[in-house]
Amino acid sequence: MIRLVSQLSPKIIAVDNIYELAPDRERLLNLVRKFHPSELVQVTSQGESLVSLARRYGIQFNRNNPADEAKVCAILASMGVGQRVLLFEDKTRIEVRRCRRPGRGGWSENRFRRKIHGNVKRTAESIEELLKRCGFSYEKEVREGYGGYVSCVFLVDAPPERVPVSKSSFEAEDVRIKISQVERSSIEFQPLSDSREYLIVGIDPGTTTAVAALNLKGELVAIHSSREMSFSEMLNFISSLGKPVVIASDVTPAPNTLRKVKSSFNAILHEPKESLSVQLKNELSRGYSYSNAHERDAIAAAVNAFRFYKNKFEQIEKRAPPGISVEEVKAMVLRGAKLSEILGGDEEERVEEGHRQTDEGLRRSYHSLLSKYRKMEERIQLLERMLEERDETIRRLEDELQRVREEEYRRVKTEKEIILKEREISRLRNEIRGLRKALEERESEIEELKKIISLKFSDSFIPVKVISSFTKEEIQRIE
Repeated sequence: MIRLVSQLSPKIIAVDNIYELAPDRERLLNLVRKFHPSELVQVTSQGESLVSLARRYGIQFNRNNPADEAKVCAILASMGVGQRVLLFEDKTRIEVRRCRRPGRGGWSENRFRRKIHGNVKRTAESIEELLKRCGFSYEKEVREGYGGYVSCVFLVDAPPERVPVSKSSFEAEDVRIKISQVERSSIEFQPLSDSREYLIVGIDPGTTTAVAALNLKGELVAIHSSREMSFSEMLNFISSLGKPVVIASDVTPAPNTLRKVKSSFNAILHEPKESLSVQLKNELSRGYSYSNAHERDAIAAAVNAFRFYKNKFEQIEKRAPPGISVEEVKAMVLRGAKLSEILGGDEEERVEEGHRQTDEGLRRSYHSLLSKYRKMEERIQLLERMLEERDETIRRLEDELQRVREEEYRRVKTEKEIILKEREISRLRNEIRGLRKALEERESEIEELKKIISLKFSDSFIPVKVISSFTKEEIQRIE
């Protein structure tokens, strides 16, 4: 089964009972790790059998045939029936440890220990630098040792597929890196069909971060601000309110934080044509209750985005037939779907079709299109993830190229400095040789003078003066 999952890479693995895959939680965890990134879905809920579930949705099958049961599970999951099995949190654990313990005794034990711990510390620092550069929120736990780290553990607020750290990228001697997704304390289930309402979320990031959420009717769902709100706390707060389809900014260009939130929820980013003035923010937030300027800015961003899409929303409300979720259609249109395709043609054609089809037929057509749209959305998400991974690879390679260039520059600069210093040393040596020669000559002259002075005071010799010519003038000059 694991080999088949690896070959087909399905979006969903559907079962009627998760404990048919593994008898306990520990073995289920080990198995689901091998399924990643496929989602595990249990189509049945407590107290309901696969047979009764299939009967409710009009699916006939041979209950004695395991292949038929598997097919029914797949059909039900494709219809949005069932619950996601959540075994892991959206957090990644990165462990950096030494590969081996330094032995006891020996004159080189401390040197060996320092080398291993130094390698662990350097690897951990490189990983931390990458996490900071990519803007990830994380916690770090370090166990220090002689000359560096014995171990370093990072807890990153993102799933493994979004964290740009791999074992091969940070290979180092005597260092072991383990990357794993953080397990939940207990198994949780999340319905496949999410009934939470769609949201337009205005965000004002900063030391104090404010989040304001409107539904697609323009009603304020929640407003909240907090000092030093972490990125993961902000994502959790937004997710608890509903499904964000638009992330709105009050300034142009939007801060990088909003772009990350938009990517996290596969939403669209709304930026005003120009940054909103204080006067316009006051006007947009009039009628809403807020506690500070940050909350006002978040509300203004959300309301400004809602007004931008308001005419489109009103058009959808007028044209949507009974039995179709208007909010779902609004979300689909915001994400790029054409209203005519969702509703099955232009308004005149739809009216004529309405005479020929029952409401049930329209609903089937709508759900068919909705299913196609969701598949397209999943494909877009996959392509966006691949694009993000490719961008991250490019960024990593560019950083590596920059590092190599800097090292090469430092090496060339060092070589030039060495050549200049060698030339200076050679010049100084020649100068020293010249000074030594001059010193030797002066010392020789001094010795000669000392000898002459000693002779002056000796009784054995009479000093005489040397004249150039024996004339009266020369004799007077000497005297």
